[in-house]
Amino acid sequence: MKTRRLVYSGLLAAAGILLPQLFHLIGGSASGRIFLPMHLPVLIAGLLLGPVSGIAVGVLTPLLSFCISGMPPFSNLFFMVFELAAYGFFSGLFYRKKLPIYISLLLAMLIGRCVNALCLLFAGWALCLPVQGPGYVLTAALTGLPGIVLQLLVAPLCVLQLKKVVKMDE
Repeated sequence: MKTRRLVYSGLLAAAGILLPQLFHLIGGSASGRIFLPMHLPVLIAGLLLGPVSGIAVGVLTPLLSFCISGMPPFSNLFFMVFELAAYGFFSGLFYRKKLPIYISLLLAMLIGRCVNALCLLFAGWALCLPVQGPGYVLTAALTGLPGIVLQLLVAPLCVLQLKKVVKMDE
């Protein structure tokens, strides 16, 4: 990664750590599951900086957040790492392939949720635990519907505004 891309990735990862803290401070611990504030900087990283930076921010953000704040809970940490990595990678990949920003976002969010479900099913199988992967993911998506709407409203606006300021060589 070039220095500029690395710096912007670090800033978005920091935003991914700070935003959930702000949401928890204002709305309590449930606001994280409702508004999905950690997802937003990861999606922006993919769209703005590309799939490699998107996956890096998607992996590092929940890991660093857990080390700093204990959130997300350890039981969710590894599932979130894979889900957010998929968000960052696929939003960047689809947007770089010239798909419209909203289509890129929707596809990345759908694939990220599928990755989460597959990880849950695999963990259940590997640990011989009864896991409701698809049901859990559907419930999480319904709970996070305000966050999904927020992502669809805020991410494109942020990316379009940041593109004016952030000069990235493809």
